[in-house]
Amino acid sequence: MGHAAGARLRGNRLPVRVYRDRVHRLSRTTARRTRLGDTGAPLSLAAGATLPLMPPATVSSGSTAHICIFSAPRSGSTWLAKLFDSHPDVLYLHEPELFNRGLDFLPYWLNGSPDEIYIAAARDYFYRLIGLRSSRVIGRTPFFRKNYRSTSSELVRQGLIGAVKLLESLGLERATRNFAIPDFRDPDKLIVPVVKSVSALGRARILIEAMGDELRPILLIRHPCAVVASIRRGVALGVMGPQSELGQLLETGSAKGLGIDPHSFTTSDEVDLIAWNWLLANAEAYQAVKTTGGTMVIYESLVSGGADAAAKLFTQVGLRWTDETARFLKDSRSRNGGYYSVYRDPSQAINGWKLELDSAIVARIRKISLQHPVGQLFF
Repeated sequence: MGHAAGARLRGNRLPVRVYRDRVHRLSRTTARRTRLGDTGAPLSLAAGATLPLMPPATVSSGSTAHICIFSAPRSGSTWLAKLFDSHPDVLYLHEPELFNRGLDFLPYWLNGSPDEIYIAAARDYFYRLIGLRSSRVIGRTPFFRKNYRSTSSELVRQGLIGAVKLLESLGLERATRNFAIPDFRDPDKLIVPVVKSVSALGRARILIEAMGDELRPILLIRHPCAVVASIRRGVALGVMGPQSELGQLLETGSAKGLGIDPHSFTTSDEVDLIAWNWLLANAEAYQAVKTTGGTMVIYESLVSGGADAAAKLFTQVGLRWTDETARFLKDSRSRNGGYYSVYRDPSQAINGWKLELDSAIVARIRKISLQHPVGQLFF
């Protein structure tokens, strides 16, 4: 959701000079840039005053391939991401693309095969993302013990995150926006980077192609009725905005494959817009993840499968199952939190929508969803 009506960038032809510059810069910086890229310039606090940022964070020493979770909003991706984060070797980055949209590199939705310039730009952009250390990227609670960070360092790190968030709450977000929280990690200890995104489904194919063996993609898909119900509930609570028009989604390969004419397609109905957004967005990533050997995860199956299903997923992406993760999984299923909470009763998470949507609405969602294999997984 949210980006379909962004800047209209037709086809795969953004200004070529942008990508030529990116490719040129890539060739100049390959030798000096680490796998986590640069963190930015010093943060300007006031005229004549600067607060130095940390040097570029790295995972090049003792790290594995990046696990990247692609999903649509309201699909349970934060819960899954925190499940991974509970592992003591994981370094988790929470939706970094929301902090840096990267439209100087890539459009949100591509409608053709990417060329070499786009692939180089995608790689450069991914390096930019995984170098981000703002409080919003690395400050998502709950926090967990890490093998690569001492207890005292973790306390200092959490204190910095709390201080930055306090400044943001006081209206000083602009001053802290580019302040990078240090990793405080032992460079000799293994880390497993995990990135979660809710707005990169249209970029999944090019990111997977650009990063190759450095990326282990996961596509998390939740029942479309559950997503519709959750978004409608969020709008009613005032914590989410209304579903936007489909915009560039109507010009994607998935839309064309369904015979959709972007010039004649019209609907303003909330349910239809959410359902079409769910279908077309997931369809864009579905084939890319499937054909490249990535991992497809159905949210409801993962939740109902409990520890066995979660441990199997960990094995698929090369992570061992730990007592810390087992404890968090049990705790996350023990109670219901707020709208954005990672704590949710399994029965409500799976079946709650059945009490919120009447049969007529379900039938409309079903009709839309059945038009593509990704929707046929649920009906």
